[in-house]
Amino acid sequence: MSELKTLRELMDHYVANHDYGLRQTTIDMWLKPGVSKFEKWLERPALIDDLTAINVNSFIDWLKKITSSSAMIKGRRGPVLMLLRYAQEMQIAPPQNGRIRKVRVQRNIPTGWRVEEVQKLLETCLAQDVRTKSPDAQKGHHMSRIHNHLSSGPRVGLMLAGIVSVAWDTTLRLGDILAMKWSDVEFDSQGTARAHIVMSKTGYLQSVTISKETIEILRQIEAAMDGPTKLLLPWPYRREKLYDWVRCYVREAGIRKGTLKFLRSGSASAAEKLERGAGKSALGHRSDWISAAHYLDPSIVGIKDIARPSLFAKDPVNEKD
Repeated sequence: MSELKTLRELMDHYVANHDYGLRQTTIDMWLKPGVSKFEKWLERPALIDDLTAINVNSFIDWLKKITSSSAMIKGRRGPVLMLLRYAQEMQIAPPQNGRIRKVRVQRNIPTGWRVEEVQKLLETCLAQDVRTKSPDAQKGHHMSRIHNHLSSGPRVGLMLAGIVSVAWDTTLRLGDILAMKWSDVEFDSQGTARAHIVMSKTGYLQSVTISKETIEILRQIEAAMDGPTKLLLPWPYRREKLYDWVRCYVREAGIRKGTLKFLRSGSASAAEKLERGAGKSALGHRSDWISAAHYLDPSIVGIKDIARPSLFAKDPVNEKD
């Protein structure tokens, strides 16, 4: 493999020869950014000969200076370390002298909106008389044809109400919610909708239920559209515009500041509070750890007692309540 000289050539070789294949999102969002950051630290294109323990440790020290996020540091360290080990397996990397410094990620406690907060946000979105200031008003323009209306017809608040209610019912990520089509939905005799969604991030199949009240909101959005649409929630602008409006309505509702991830976390946490393991199922996760570490808000789920024998009983092993 003497023809491989640069780190990017090594990266391409790794991707092309991976045993199971890599998702394009893994390549674009993890592998390439790590290599780019390493090259930014070097201030030149990286060579395979640059893959040494001293360089990688210096790279980690540089990352600590420019960012306070331990998760970001670990995310940029990972691809470089992986390519170093890959080059060593191919016997094209220089001998490693010393150990690569580890990075411990400081986990934040997951936070979600409580059901009372989501209800308040939904009421604010549905209120006809709410006229929230346009996010672009201070710039002297806005993208809406009519103030507080989308260019496609519906009120901004009505569209956000649909997003909020579908997110709460399904616990899906925003991208999967905005991609849902009417053809994905099947209705039962009670008016409840069910759908089977392949989640874009994981590729897992997730079965979801949408309440008849949420369907009624979606029908209002459909009726307000200027033309026919196949999507449940046809948001006409970029995601950044949606985030701006969400912040406006969160402020108007008077609830805790948060992002749409607070909806996903809150929905999963509420399900977990009702039944142990339901949060993981609602999220579509295969791992209990990922759900607990990143989504299940302990202040919503509550502390669940773990049964164990009492130290103060005469016969702890055979003690019966």
